[in-house]
Amino acid sequence: MITNDKFEKNLERYQVRVSVRLETTEHYNFDFKKTSESMLLTTLKELNYPLSCYSISLLVCNPETIKELNAKFMKKRLATNVLAWPQVIYNTDKTTNFPKIPQNYFGESKEIFLGDIAISPQFCKDESFELGINFKNHLKFIVVHAILHLLGFDHNSDKDAAVMNIMQDKLMLGDTSNA
Repeated sequence: MITNDKFEKNLERYQVRVSVRLETTEHYNFDFKKTSESMLLTTLKELNYPLSCYSISLLVCNPETIKELNAKFMKKRLATNVLAWPQVIYNTDKTTNFPKIPQNYFGESKEIFLGDIAISPQFCKDESFELGINFKNHLKFIVVHAILHLLGFDHNSDKDAAVMNIMQDKLMLGDTSNA
């Protein structure tokens, strides 16, 4: 688990930018930008990404918009909690089952765009109610899930899902921020 002192010292060398577009007018008392930045920093550090500047874009949308995006890009005609479009197709390391960090990220001095995320807080709110879990923690978990997708993690097979679930749990337990 990452300690606060170690966490803060190491994050000084990383830079992240999260561009947030709010489509929905509903106020969820949740700081999407701060949470996404914090979780992105935590994830990059945990996965030993090279020190650099990383960015993502985040669309906070209603269930109708995410349903349209899901239909257009995933060919699924239903709403979902989150969608992610990574900028890079990752290869998997056969020994760790983790996505390999692209070699061109090492020594990179310009900003590295990781991809786009669309999240439906209303869908997540309904989902958290159905699951009987805390809404803000669930939103944070979904943000982590999407960030892992941008970094090459997936859940298309049981093995991939297990690796992704372990990483999500580790990141949620190691998070020192408050959403």
